[in-house]
Amino acid sequence: MSESSSLFQEFKERVFCVRIVATFLSGIPHSNDWAFPDFLLSDENRFAAHLGYSYEPYSKMGETEKKTALRWYETSGAEVNKMLDMIDWEDWDGCSAVDCDVVSFAVNHPDLYKKVIHRLVEQAFSEFEQEEIEKVREMFLQDPKRFGYEMSRNVRRLRIKQ
Repeated sequence: MSESSSLFQEFKERVFCVRIVATFLSGIPHSNDWAFPDFLLSDENRFAAHLGYSYEPYSKMGETEKKTALRWYETSGAEVNKMLDMIDWEDWDGCSAVDCDVVSFAVNHPDLYKKVIHRLVEQAFSEFEQEEIEKVREMFLQDPKRFGYEMSRNVRRLRIKQ
């Protein structure tokens, strides 16, 4: 794998991770076709702030690969929704609970599931001592069904498939 394609793969993985964490914390599905606003594309600092965690591999890409990455990013929400067996934002009524299959996601994407849990627990429990964060993280890594149960209790918009 070339360095260029490995940067794109790392970018995709980071985008997936960020988007899935956002879904688990908000209960809102992603759009399957989202376009970057000009005010983000025209200002590198704003654009970097928007991409956050995903910006580093993107910033190391060549211009052609950056264009490919942007086109992919704009439609990646559909892939996220498919991974989680969720409806697309465009098909959602904006108020109904959203079905989500955490266990299948954990089984079908084990490496990404681990990264998502790591990032989500860091964000959601940042006020905890590191030792407690590790305990929560380990519990969710070992038992995706438990993670789904806790998400469904605390993010009412998500209806976790059991």
